[in-house]
Amino acid sequence: MEVGVDNSPENVGVAMEFPAVDGDGLSSPRTVPPRLRRRLTETKASPSSVEKIEAKLRDADLRRQKFYEHLSSKARPKPRSPPQSGDLEILGQRLQAKLLAAEQKRSSVLAKEQLRLAKLDQLRQAARTGVELRVKKECAELGTKVELRVRQAETNRMRILKAYRQRRAISRERTSQYLIRRITREHKYKECVGTAISQKWAAAKKKRLGLLEADMERAHARLLQVRKVAKFVSQKREIERRRLRESLEDKLQRAKRQRAEYLMRRAKVHNSIGANWTKKMQKQADYLSRKLARCWRNFSSGKPPFNWPRITLF
Repeated sequence: MEVGVDNSPENVGVAMEFPAVDGDGLSSPRTVPPRLRRRLTETKASPSSVEKIEAKLRDADLRRQKFYEHLSSKARPKPRSPPQSGDLEILGQRLQAKLLAAEQKRSSVLAKEQLRLAKLDQLRQAARTGVELRVKKECAELGTKVELRVRQAETNRMRILKAYRQRRAISRERTSQYLIRRITREHKYKECVGTAISQKWAAAKKKRLGLLEADMERAHARLLQVRKVAKFVSQKREIERRRLRESLEDKLQRAKRQRAEYLMRRAKVHNSIGANWTKKMQKQADYLSRKLARCWRNFSSGKPPFNWPRITLF
């Protein structure tokens, strides 16, 4: 611990600095905790050496010192009366004695911690050796058990294979017998089916011949009926054609007479009727004559007129 005195008359105070190592903070239990013992006896994780543990302790001391410095920087100086020179010497001696005692205590604590870490390292090595021996023993026992299991599995496999082969032989024998029975049954069934098919074929052929004869008779009767109807229709058409021809001839003669009479009247009234009316009447007469000529051509060529009756044969 260091002590500084400010001799200025305006502000007199004492600056204190806390030690980085505290005796109570470094005190450790004499027995190893179970959690730490488990971590030390673990074989899979990498073991912690003495150097690593000392480095961790130094880091902890540095963090504690920084914390104390932070606390001391936050402390505010209080105004006090200027101490006497004798009191300052006594206070300095006391502080020096405390510093020496704290240093001795820190050294003793470090020695104890190193001794404890050495014992822990020995315990860890012993535990590791015991674990290795136990693992080797367990591996040997496990190898023996595995070999025994392998031999048993091989024996069981051979037994199962033998039983499987026996079952396969029995199954093949049953399958062959079943196939023989099935082939025999199918052969008998095919013979029965062939006989039934031949019988049905003969009956169907006989029935088909009867149906064909009946169809031929019906077709012959229908043909006779159609011929009768066609003859009747042709006679009716011939009568209708003759009647239409006579009516057309009458109309043609009447049209010729009307045209002659019209021409005579037109010649008489030619002077009183204008040229336009004469042309119009002439066009109508020409149109009527062309229409009659077309009707006569259609009738002569055999085309039926629109008013002929239509006959449908069923």
